[in-house]
Amino acid sequence: MAVQERLYTLADLMELDRQPQDRHNPKLYELSRGRLITMPLSNALRGFYGAKLAMIVTSCVKPHKLGYVTGAKTGYILDLPGTGDTVRSPDVGFIRKDQLPNGMPETGYIPAPPDLAVEIVSPNDAADEIEAKIQDYLAGGTRLIWYLYPKTRTLHVITSDGARRLNENDTLDGGDVLPGFTLALKDLFEQS
Repeated sequence: MAVQERLYTLADLMELDRQPQDRHNPKLYELSRGRLITMPLSNALRGFYGAKLAMIVTSCVKPHKLGYVTGAKTGYILDLPGTGDTVRSPDVGFIRKDQLPNGMPETGYIPAPPDLAVEIVSPNDAADEIEAKIQDYLAGGTRLIWYLYPKTRTLHVITSDGARRLNENDTLDGGDVLPGFTLALKDLFEQS
């Protein structure tokens, strides 16, 4: 007899987020099609690149008043009809102002997909989980995904039209999601 895995809901996730954390073993969660995923705290390199990319993206978004840039632990609700609830939390996110006509919600998760989701890959990230996250973002309406691999100094750009791999000698652009945005990846990979 097969045992069915419990499907979690958005309400379950919100309740878990309200629980007191054990300071020696803090837990962060995402939800993928009703499946609860325990996320580790960011390691130093992931945090470094996440903060750096958030500042760089903000420097494009803010002057043009394009929308909102979010950091790690910000949940975005992805509407995936016919599946369980999905809430993903990119290391850096960007959402257009018109997606949030009433501004940034004061509580809960962002009720729309990020226009840009940035993920920084750690050595312990499993390939199947990376792929599942990409599929959730694309199915949920995310228009642009950047997967940064600090160890190999590469960045994968993913859209519904396909993917391309950039190395440290290439220049990243924001496409129609971040018009006018460019970044020489060699500048991103500098550690100072």
